[in-house]
Amino acid sequence: MFKEIIRLIYWFKFFLITGYLTKSKSITEIGAGESQRIQKVLKIMSFHGNYSSVDLSSHHPPIIYSSFKTNFYNQDFFKFSKKCDLLIFDHSIDDILAAMFPGNNKNYSKVMDNLKKFNYQDHQFIKKINRLILHTKKLIKPHGRIIISHYLTKYDEPRGTVKIMQEFLPQLSSIAKKIGLEVEYYSTRFLVLKKLGF
Repeated sequence: MFKEIIRLIYWFKFFLITGYLTKSKSITEIGAGESQRIQKVLKIMSFHGNYSSVDLSSHHPPIIYSSFKTNFYNQDFFKFSKKCDLLIFDHSIDDILAAMFPGNNKNYSKVMDNLKKFNYQDHQFIKKINRLILHTKKLIKPHGRIIISHYLTKYDEPRGTVKIMQEFLPQLSSIAKKIGLEVEYYSTRFLVLKKLGF
């Protein structure tokens, strides 16, 4: 519970600092799973617009008495095509990459074991990241933003993925620049990408 409150505070501070919510009418969250964190933050900050959640495995019902409209899509990220102002990955972009490795993608713990296979020197792995970011780029409007939240979890040390996950945002940032995206905001926890010239 305490960790969840801390994560909510990080998002709250992020939106206060950046002001993205005041300029956005449509938000899509990718891979929320069972989490309602982003919906809670939007409710607290009185977001008035459209919120969409795209998740292949599961989704929660909308937060009750929210100030925004909600849509849920039980769909593969790579088959989703609706554009938005803000595309959010709340610690889910690594999950999507992990699921892109061949194997048993129905067992979550086995999928997450694939984090150990992340190799930023491997051409095939970089191709996976390129595919993911290129599709992400198609889902934002011209003035849109891609917001990636990432941080270490209690599972990284026992899994042996601390170093891999510490390098994750810097690597995504570098690859995104090579395929026509610009880094607008960067911290140890958040990466914001936008199209060049916007």
